[in-house]
Amino acid sequence: MTSPSQKNRIVVSDSSPLIHLSQIGRLNLLKEFFGELLIPPAVYREVVIGGRTPGFRRG
Repeated sequence: MTSPSQKNRIVVSDSSPLIHLSQIGRLNLLKEFFGELLIPPAVYREVVIGGRTPGFRRG
């Protein structure tokens, strides 16, 4: 169960939780647990832009 104080927190994520939760179709868990999630531009580029680029390797 998520407490009200958890929902009011702002969380900043790196790429690993986004990639792995996306792979299992559970990105929704981040919003359920934390409410607002901030994704820095570098993480967005790695996950979204890099994820669409054939041959892109995280490193």
